[in-house]
Amino acid sequence: QMSIREALEWCGTVPDHLGKQKNEIARAILKEIRERLGFLNNVGLDYLTLSRNAGTLSGGESQRIRLASQIGSGLTGVLYVLDEP
Repeated sequence: QMSIREALEWCGTVPDHLGKQKNEIARAILKEIRERLGFLNNVGLDYLTLSRNAGTLSGGESQRIRLASQIGSGLTGVLYVLDEP
């Protein structure tokens, strides 16, 4: 049961175990995975496990996942007003 933090660390080690050709293939995929995991990490959800069912998340965790999704979508000209301590 790998956490988001552990998955980020693991993604950084994958290229060391691949040959040149496989690294070329994996580069874009790993970049996308690292970015998505990074967004979750940046909103404080690095402790969640990858196997966790969405239905077991708290309301705050669900909101932070939605926020991370928005941050990662590349929208421009968007203003977020966060009313949280």
